[in-house]
Amino acid sequence: MTLACDLARQFVSIAVGGMAFAVGISLAVKIPVLLFWSILIVLGLSVSAGLLLQMHAIALVWKGDYDVYGLSFRWISICQILLVALGVFLICIVI
Repeated sequence: MTLACDLARQFVSIAVGGMAFAVGISLAVKIPVLLFWSILIVLGLSVSAGLLLQMHAIALVWKGDYDVYGLSFRWISICQILLVALGVFLICIVI
């Protein structure tokens, strides 16, 4: 359980760093407004998915269930990973 939660925290850190990078690059270089907001929204959704995953893990531990292979846990983590990948792809378009 702790490895899955640590991995989710790392993806939250990557997403927050990507958001800060997007804001910084938008101040330095003119990028399309739609692209800027899509980066922030996608990475913000990834942060939200990571926090939801943390809350779900705490609820599972509180119930006494340590199953990280459950369907809900898997789908939340897959969504978080895909959102981070999409956000990094959008940042690469800017660069």
